[in-house]
Amino acid sequence: MKVCAYKTLLHEDGTPYLSKEHSYETDGRKTFKNPDEIADFIMEHLQIQRCAEEYVYLLCLDNRNHVTGLAEISHGTVAASLMSAREILQKALLLGAVGIVLTHNHPGGDPTPSGDDINSTKAVGEACRLLGIQLLDHIIVSQAGRRSMRELELL
Repeated sequence: MKVCAYKTLLHEDGTPYLSKEHSYETDGRKTFKNPDEIADFIMEHLQIQRCAEEYVYLLCLDNRNHVTGLAEISHGTVAASLMSAREILQKALLLGAVGIVLTHNHPGGDPTPSGDDINSTKAVGEACRLLGIQLLDHIIVSQAGRRSMRELELL
């Protein structure tokens, strides 16, 4: 199976749509059972743990936790990246997500969630609840490892 990565573009009339940028080959229908599997997939295919700037990605899942798509949400600076609930949910809806996992990197090496990470994740979680989409986790990766906000009981 291919896990497709998407980028948001605009039609001539200004309406957004998702364009497939590239895809990753996987064995069978890709499902994730725990944060380690998600972090391994992200680190293997996107290599964001080695990037000098922060990247935020959205992993969209159906009701059986099969991947429906992967979308870049933002590309920021060495210390920050924007996480807009509107942009995240727009992509999640376009990709038919029932559940989502957010993931981003910390170029500084410490995967511990910052106060801004926690606050923006809670805001996304609230918006998800209003639309009936489950925020399953937010995983931060770095050269030093990974942290799951679900495991840290921050969701």
